[in-house]
Amino acid sequence: MFLHRKKDSSSHKMVSLDDTATAQGFITEVQLLQRLHSCDRIIRLYDYQISEAEKKLYMVLEKGGEEFSTVLKNLGSNKANIPLYMLLFYWMEMLQAVSQIHSHGVIHSDLKPSNFLWGDKGLKLIDFGIASSVQSDMTSVFKTLAAGSCNYMSPEALSNDSTSSPGKTRYKLHYKSDVWSLGCILYELVYKKPPFHHLKQLWTKLAFIMNPNHQIHYPEANWVPPKIIQTIKKCLQYNVKSRPSVNELLDEYDKELCNM
Repeated sequence: MFLHRKKDSSSHKMVSLDDTATAQGFITEVQLLQRLHSCDRIIRLYDYQISEAEKKLYMVLEKGGEEFSTVLKNLGSNKANIPLYMLLFYWMEMLQAVSQIHSHGVIHSDLKPSNFLWGDKGLKLIDFGIASSVQSDMTSVFKTLAAGSCNYMSPEALSNDSTSSPGKTRYKLHYKSDVWSLGCILYELVYKKPPFHHLKQLWTKLAFIMNPNHQIHYPEANWVPPKIIQTIKKCLQYNVKSRPSVNELLDEYDKELCNM
């Protein structure tokens, strides 16, 4: 039975299932939100119903607050930089949210500021339409389509996997593909724009993201400790294996904050 909740803490979402590919994305989101129900850093799915007759999916979700993208938009329009303690707060909030999904075997694949909302306990993650479930003994998954938000997409999300057979293109995504996206958001917190924002032509932008010889520009930013820039550089390494995990970043900054 579909529970029609009339709570201030919930919001209703209705989506069409006419398109098969789109429908599968929403079904995947429902499945993953059910799996992540115990996670307090993930938007809650209270209930859902699929209407075969109407070809529609109805969802009752936790009502989130302001999108984190609004914070960054305001930051971009302000000449002053945000206080360092706020930057570290946002960074730790994002790491904690992503750590939760990774611990449950989920790669988000579309981390960007608008997919973080303010909740009752801080930032919460939303939109699992192109997320992937990873087998317990694996650290990566294969996808047949390149998908995500281009300013925050990792190189491997755009580059064909070397083991792809003719006519069957595959993209190999890792937990650390989410780390690249987090690095792009941290870059934006420091420089007010993501690292590839200056490239206006889509295909040019994608080509630069995929090019391992491309040198990402790091302007002088004396208002943050060198460690912050070092962290961004570690996250934005083209070699997936060289990037730190989310938990390694959490441990590193936990220790750093304890010593401040």
